[in-house]
Amino acid sequence: MTDTGANEFFVNELKRVLQHLYDPVELRRSPLLALFALDQHRSPTSALRDLLLDAIEAFKPSSDVPPQSNAWRLYHVLTYRYVEQSSLAAVAATLALSERQLRRQERVAERILADHLWTRYDLASRAEALAAQEIEGANFPVPSREDELEWLQESFPSETASIAPLIESALRIVQPLMQASGVKVVSEVPASLPPVTGQLTPLRQALLNLLTAAIPATACGTLSVIAEPDPRGVRVHVRAGDDQRTSWILDRDVMEHLGMARQFTELFGGALEVVPVDGPGQPFAAALVLPVGETVRVLVVDDNADTLRLLQRYLTGSRYRFIGTRDPQEALTLAAELAPHLIVVDVMLPGIDDWELLGRLRAHPLLRGVPVIVCTILPQEQLALALGAAGFLRKPVSREAFLSALDRHAGSSLKGSP
Repeated sequence: MTDTGANEFFVNELKRVLQHLYDPVELRRSPLLALFALDQHRSPTSALRDLLLDAIEAFKPSSDVPPQSNAWRLYHVLTYRYVEQSSLAAVAATLALSERQLRRQERVAERILADHLWTRYDLASRAEALAAQEIEGANFPVPSREDELEWLQESFPSETASIAPLIESALRIVQPLMQASGVKVVSEVPASLPPVTGQLTPLRQALLNLLTAAIPATACGTLSVIAEPDPRGVRVHVRAGDDQRTSWILDRDVMEHLGMARQFTELFGGALEVVPVDGPGQPFAAALVLPVGETVRVLVVDDNADTLRLLQRYLTGSRYRFIGTRDPQEALTLAAELAPHLIVVDVMLPGIDDWELLGRLRAHPLLRGVPVIVCTILPQEQLALALGAAGFLRKPVSREAFLSALDRHAGSSLKGSP
């Protein structure tokens, strides 16, 4: 370790954390939480992520620095690769570099960022203080199931998807189990079903765990998977046919799979219903009741065309419909005509005083109830909230952070909406 430079352990761990910046499970396991004294924070993973995002943003050059300078190259590498989590190939194409050149640039950027953090937070002295705790080789506590589920809930935004491909994928994954148990499957999923809305990763796991519980209870028989409309959304029946050859029992493995299916379904916002076992020979029967969601209209006002394209890409595949404009004067007209459920606005817009558009939106009689989220490079969260904003985001913003902010405010906006 040099007098001012970060040691190799810190550089390597920082790189690992940057590669998993939006994965709470990986962040929770990082010794950087202790090194930055964040391990007792109310939300340690979010605090570590914010610390690193702020550190990267601090490298953004001023507007008078030439675009082709090394300073901008450093900032773009850190932003594209870690803030936006773009692939090596995509960033190399954007920066007109070969992938080999980009890897070299990455190593330089990571080292500069590490040295900056090492010095700014006086980590050399903290590392020495924590040495007795063997921070580099510590055995960190194994997360409980509840911890993992909580982190899972924090990790993925709400999305909208057709139930048919999700069921098809789950059946394809468990096909080897069905073959080993002599189980045939009949699937009926009408194309007319509305899309379901929620965190898709828990839903996939709910389907897999439910099927894994049903297969041994349907040995050498037929398993039917039928989806149909339900007053609460979509109902997915999973049940054994009349040709079931064996009685199913709530043994330990089946109960564990059903328990996990229930927890994952509730994370998605739905419910699991299992028909109780009343006697021998009763067919296995259970159902997932899944919520459907209406499309949420989001008006984004930003004079930067690249930002509009990025945020539009973020909303692709979600329940949110993107409406964008670079013209602040057009924003009020669009908002009144299209009745968005949410408005995202930058406050640094041409032709209008800073914060003026936010005031106009708050004062408009048709828009007073529409949540406005300010998304800007300015560190003015308290001011934004004091002036009537419902939420605040600092640029650059990741897809996960953007969708999570929309999710937080979409519920109140949809109540009573047309």
